[in-house]
Amino acid sequence: MDRVSLLNRLLAGRTLATAYLEIGCHRNETFNQIKADIKVGVDPKSGGTVRATSDEFFANNEQCFDAIFIDGLHHCEQVLRDVDNALRVLNPGGAIVLHDCLPTRREHQVRAPITPAWTGDVWRAMLALRQRFDIDPAVVDADWGLG
Repeated sequence: MDRVSLLNRLLAGRTLATAYLEIGCHRNETFNQIKADIKVGVDPKSGGTVRATSDEFFANNEQCFDAIFIDGLHHCEQVLRDVDNALRVLNPGGAIVLHDCLPTRREHQVRAPITPAWTGDVWRAMLALRQRFDIDPAVVDADWGLG
């Protein structure tokens, strides 16, 4: 299982038009493979459909989504803000997927990337999310950790 197959599976079971949001598109490696009727990709530098930070996007967004993939700035506090914002625009029965929850080496989880493989401290965000009572997060040991 990888992020693309998981996201497409989450969207496939819906009977109405599907809406997908991706935070952090970079080169559209995931974005281009997602099968959804409506696709919105947010990235301040490249890829997607909206050139903005996730904070800027959520401040102005009024649309709701069936699946939201968070793979933007890999800092714990930003991931937590993105999750809170995503929960506000998630359709009933929808899902939020986080990427990079399971770093395999110490240098992958530093705050600034020093290797091409960089997970940042997303794992810390997942740990904080596991303490909440309003959601039920889990991590799959696949594709750098899918939460």
